[in-house]
Amino acid sequence: MRFEEIMAKYPEKFIIIVPAYESQGRPITYKVLQTCATKEACEKAMEYYDLEGFDNVVPVPNFTDDAEDLDPKYIARLFRVVRKG
Repeated sequence: MRFEEIMAKYPEKFIIIVPAYESQGRPITYKVLQTCATKEACEKAMEYYDLEGFDNVVPVPNFTDDAEDLDPKYIARLFRVVRKG
């Protein structure tokens, strides 16, 4: 699913995504792993994915009003999605 489609489909949620297809090292589509209503639920889910060894998993806040800030280490992943292989 393209990023814009994900944002439209899951408003007012924290969305946990992973790149599903990459071209020249840049993600084009994403797979939604989970959505969360609260910051705490999102960070707990991210801890799970980290412990299980999932690569390139990124949380995306999708709120019209300001959402609570996630841990900066998770936000930094938005800018570090790398191509595997």
